[in-house]
Amino acid sequence: MGLFITSMVVSVGLETVSTQINRVLNPTPPGAAASLTPAGEIWLEQRSGDTRYVLMALGMQPGGAVLNGVTVFNIGAESQKRITADQADLMDGKWVLVNAVGDSPDRPPERLSNYTLPTTSTPAEISLKLSSTEDMTIFEPD
Repeated sequence: MGLFITSMVVSVGLETVSTQINRVLNPTPPGAAASLTPAGEIWLEQRSGDTRYVLMALGMQPGGAVLNGVTVFNIGAESQKRITADQADLMDGKWVLVNAVGDSPDRPPERLSNYTLPTTSTPAEISLKLSSTEDMTIFEPD
């Protein structure tokens, strides 16, 4: 019985402590341990109906509903082939891009105010996509 209790303390308690210490000493961007993308970049393929695009971000806030340093690559016949923004906020089935600028090969860059992109993703799904088992402990609800 004593061996069982010691094993549980080591496997649950010490593993949690070692994961938290590892985050401080060697922080890994969310999902980077399990992805094949360059360090510090987050790539998400998004869609809603006929709208398809790839969203690349240089960082995210906890939970995944806010991405920083965003570039959107439209797939299809969109008028803007690439959109850059300081931030993208996921709310009510759409990404809201802050300080967005649209680029297209046939015209000069255009500032886009209140630009939104539809998505079927939820904050919980984005958080799950950007996490790995290395990023979480047993005591964390996300």
